[in-house]
Amino acid sequence: MTKDKNPNTSLWDQVFATDPAYTKFVKVGRGFTTIDAYYQVKTATEVFGPVGLGWGWKTDETYTDGVVIVKMHLWYKHPDSGEVSQPVVHFGCKALMNKSGRVNEDAVKSATTDALTKALSYIGFNGDVFLGLFDDNKYVEMQQQKFAEKEEAPSSEQGELLASLLMEISTAFDMAALKALRPKLSAAKETLNKAMVRELSTIFISRMESFPQEETG
Repeated sequence: MTKDKNPNTSLWDQVFATDPAYTKFVKVGRGFTTIDAYYQVKTATEVFGPVGLGWGWKTDETYTDGVVIVKMHLWYKHPDSGEVSQPVVHFGCKALMNKSGRVNEDAVKSATTDALTKALSYIGFNGDVFLGLFDDNKYVEMQQQKFAEKEEAPSSEQGELLASLLMEISTAFDMAALKALRPKLSAAKETLNKAMVRELSTIFISRMESFPQEETG
């Protein structure tokens, strides 16, 4: 018997896995894995839409004891429901002077990036890194293979699946019928490539917005 997916983790499941090509192992102390910040921005944009429209953030800066503390307020529009989230809050901190005693001109930028990475992790982004799965070489190799396969040209089966789903979305006669498609769309994300998933999400949200507002209650 197949266990039904938890709708509460639909977004989490979508953004959990990290492409190893955009990570770096830092040999400090016991060592840790860092994630390319621009890769995170690109992934969030694929899921939510452009910064400022589908997601974004505001920051507050505090300077104290030689450090800058950046408080991040991250918001996003849920790719399935279209609802705008409450702010997801996290912090980043960076010294204003480097070890040689010079001013760290990138302190605010670095603290902001750190806060953004942590805030995104709260909604599932790069969860495999934060759960320590990248400490397992076999897991990393598996992810390398997985992401390499996703970059390949879509198969005829993928094309047929996408066309079928787009047809079902476009012919949904009311909001209830459209919402009933969510489990099928969520399952399809395991088969379709990123570009297809992005197209599917965009069309789905557009179709939702085409219905009278009172029906979205």
